[in-house]
Amino acid sequence: MNVAANWNLFPGYTVIGITLGGIYALAAIGLVLIYRVSGVLNFAQGAVSMFSAFVAYQVSPAGRWATSSSASRFARWPGAPH
Repeated sequence: MNVAANWNLFPGYTVIGITLGGIYALAAIGLVLIYRVSGVLNFAQGAVSMFSAFVAYQVSPAGRWATSSSASRFARWPGAPH
């Protein structure tokens, strides 16, 4: 097995690392901002981000948003405007 680094992969991994670091920093800034404003350490942001990820998946082409079952789920969402 060749142990030498494949330098062609370096730019891609650099972009991935910077992107993930930005996402982690954004989540950390959100936790700090909520803590500084309210004085309560609120870990419910994870639930909000998971819901956001679910919605983003549903509206993406891979989530097949056009199905009637997912559209009817959003139409019956509690608190949604009628």
